[in-house]
Amino acid sequence: MQRVCGRFIISTSNAYNLLHNYPQILLYSTSSSSSSTDDFANYLINSLGFSNTKAINTSIKLSKYKKVNDFNFSANAISVVNLFKNHGFSGLDLIRVISSNPRILVHRVESRILPALQILRDILGCDARVVTFMKRLNHRNFHGVIYYLSRNVELLKTYGTSIECIRKHLVRSPSSFVREPDVFKDIVIRVEKKFGIVPGSTMFLYGVHLLSGYSEATIESKCRVFKSFGWTQSDIDIVMRNVSCFSTSDESIRKKLDFLMNELGFDPAYLTSRSGLLTCSLEKRLVPRHNVLLVLKAKGLLKKNPAFYSAVCISESRFVNTFVLPFKEVHQVYAEHTGCNMMTLIQKRADELQ
Repeated sequence: MQRVCGRFIISTSNAYNLLHNYPQILLYSTSSSSSSTDDFANYLINSLGFSNTKAINTSIKLSKYKKVNDFNFSANAISVVNLFKNHGFSGLDLIRVISSNPRILVHRVESRILPALQILRDILGCDARVVTFMKRLNHRNFHGVIYYLSRNVELLKTYGTSIECIRKHLVRSPSSFVREPDVFKDIVIRVEKKFGIVPGSTMFLYGVHLLSGYSEATIESKCRVFKSFGWTQSDIDIVMRNVSCFSTSDESIRKKLDFLMNELGFDPAYLTSRSGLLTCSLEKRLVPRHNVLLVLKAKGLLKKNPAFYSAVCISESRFVNTFVLPFKEVHQVYAEHTGCNMMTLIQKRADELQ
């Protein structure tokens, strides 16, 4: 397969061949040039809209690479910028990408940038996702990212993960998937063994993301919090399959368990079968909705008392429309706990009903 960009035509297979030679062409030697640094800072300010501070900081990063002084970087930078713009990058997108990886502007378009963008587009499926991926990726080694990513995506496919699921997670949290291939493979294996999550399931990549950011010691620390509330290892193993329960701090987990178990009286058996409660915000969802329901029940305003779990799991708009707006008695309670403006909510609902 061939892709065309401007006057450049390159096959996808050749793009992969170029990038798989990446380990032999990783880094430039370092050098510093005051004049080239000043020129580059001026280019960033005048042509790309960088602030003075960001331009100076970015140009200092770039001055460490010898290749800046080997050719007219302004001409090359213009070619690189135009290529990115042709792939849907806006001015603000370019500022974010270049400030995190300024060296990208001295890479050759035909031999380095274009093959990398082609591989990214093949993996992500469209230019819009490539833009989002690049903006969210805080990594100084662009070609290292592509080399690692292509191998890691192939590994996930062998585990039965669909490309659609991979793409969704790549644009959401790219840094989790650009680890060195051996390290990434170890993470994938641990997700299955540690969390008991079946490869290819919807939760599998959430587990990859979690273990990419947490050490074994951190996971064990969170397990100890559960055990301090009387949870057995079997209970913890069950709730681990919803890895989002472990994505917050130890203190956050402790506060949620204290509220759900000590204040509301739920036991581990109840919570393991309704682990979604542990993924909700205590301050923004659990406490406000509990207090609203308390008032409604105390005043006998509901024909049928809903289960707390059911009331927590519905969307914010549905909860407001069902349990808040129809009852003036809870308007102040809800506003105090959420910080919302009730008049705004009432007007919004009125507009929806028109």
